Amino acid sequence: MVEHVSFRFDWDEVAHEQVTDVLGLDATVMDDGSARWGSVAICVGTTAVVVTVEPDTDQVIVARAALPSGSGWERIPSFDFAVAKPLGWSWIGINSQGYKDSFRDCQDFRVWPGIMGNKESHYVTTQRTCHTE
Repeated sequence: MVEHVSFRFDWDEVAHEQVTDVLGLDATVMDDGSARWGSVAICVGTTAVVVTVEPDTDQVIVARAALPSGSGWERIPSFDFAVAKPLGWSWIGINSQGYKDSFRDCQDFRVWPGIMGNKESHYVTTQRTCHTE
């Protein structure tokens, strides 16, 4: 297996930056009301941490990019709790087959490739891992 690089930048560049918004692109709403996204952008300052999925391997890619603009991007309301809080540590999870298929940070962002029916998709599923209230 070819080494997959999940972090495409130095996380220290955004660690402790204040989150200004969390946006998703190309939402697919599931039967249970949850959503899957083509990309998720955690906006910090004048840039964003953008999480996508490598289409050939379903592994997570975390990159730093310009703030999202254009049609299709929308707020992810379930992550409103993170706005005005700083980013902290982050992790990439590796499954038993060696694939880097999940991302998590200390503010309870958790993302991984989604499953639609019996077919794997190249979407980012988001989940808040615990309640902060």
